[in-house]
Amino acid sequence: MASQPFAVMDGDGADYYEMSRHLMTHGEIVAPRSDTSGFTGPTATRPPLYLFFGAATLAIAERALTGTELPDFAAVLLVQAVLDTFTTLLVMTLTLQLVKGPQGHVAALFAGFGYGVNSYVSLYTGLFLSETLFIFLQTASLVAIVHAWRTDRMLSLVGAGVLLGLAALTRPVVLFFPLVVAAWWILRPPTDTSRNSVTRVATALVFLLAFVLTLSPWMIRNRIVMGKWITISTVGGQTFYRSNHLESDGQWKRLPVPPSAPSTSEADLDGYYYREGIAFVLAHPSLSLKNAAKKVLRLYYVFYPQYDFYFGITFLLAIPGVWLTFRAHINRSLELPLLLIAYTTLLTVVFWGTPRFRAPLIPCFLIFAALYCAQRVWPLAPHFRSRHVFFTAAVCIVNVLLASYPRVGQSFVKSIFP
Repeated sequence: MASQPFAVMDGDGADYYEMSRHLMTHGEIVAPRSDTSGFTGPTATRPPLYLFFGAATLAIAERALTGTELPDFAAVLLVQAVLDTFTTLLVMTLTLQLVKGPQGHVAALFAGFGYGVNSYVSLYTGLFLSETLFIFLQTASLVAIVHAWRTDRMLSLVGAGVLLGLAALTRPVVLFFPLVVAAWWILRPPTDTSRNSVTRVATALVFLLAFVLTLSPWMIRNRIVMGKWITISTVGGQTFYRSNHLESDGQWKRLPVPPSAPSTSEADLDGYYYREGIAFVLAHPSLSLKNAAKKVLRLYYVFYPQYDFYFGITFLLAIPGVWLTFRAHINRSLELPLLLIAYTTLLTVVFWGTPRFRAPLIPCFLIFAALYCAQRVWPLAPHFRSRHVFFTAAVCIVNVLLASYPRVGQSFVKSIFP
């Protein structure tokens, strides 16, 4: 077995690999060599769960791959491929939960196929990055939430809180999403439920408690080891500051540590970055609004960094699927994936926009695209005269042309948004 040289990976992947190996060999999470904050030793700059996932898999690989030429990180990529396969099944299960009636199975097949062939999502299974684990946990939490919402089973609700907590410990972007879920749970119960408002509030609090208890071991570790109450990571302020800055243009920019930044602790530095970012937004409201629009465009911009063929099809077919959901009042539980899309979009406005943030939203968009195909395209396909069939065919043809000639589409978009 060969250890993966640090130079082969770069950016976040290199940091995750280095920190996972150190956790495996020394039993502690420390700052990577690329960290420019000046702090050494135990750190909370990275969410912990993927590091534990990587360290555990690397430890197994130490024995399983001994005597082979395979690099140790190959075991992590193999496990991620298995996880991604289970995510496909979760996407199908979630679609079956949300799309009732005879079209449910057809929609589930559409959604599962769409996720399985999505090259942008599968790209992350071959990288030492947290996306694959995060998408699995986030999708599993949605399945558990919908199941609890429909059946009123407390065990499913607690499981949903735990799964969403594990997802937050993988990527903290969903840290505040449980509050959205709790509000939705209280305000939008199933139409056939017998739960009164007091019961709904109590069960929502149980869900939030399960979420917080899942985070608590890491928070206690941070208090003991680092002397501060840190919820998940200390990189949020830095990200906020670097995307809300005169040089950022709404993008994340690598900037030197300001001379006025505190050097007392990671938590103090994180707070300093948040204050500086907020001060910039308040001092430059018009520029911040312009940057916010650019962030959202980058989140859903199909031409960056290269043309995303699968998202182009999925996004365009999901739009009539959303319209169909509200027009026909198909299923109130379909509001949940829409809330996650809206929540992530809002988070993008606050922080920064990148196609990497839309990868966890692919299952949500696929559900609405599959709903549209199952209810409007599939039953009419043999007739070949329905406007829905023509619309779907046009979407596919346009995407094929754009994927074949991406510069044409990029030039067109740049002419609109110079």
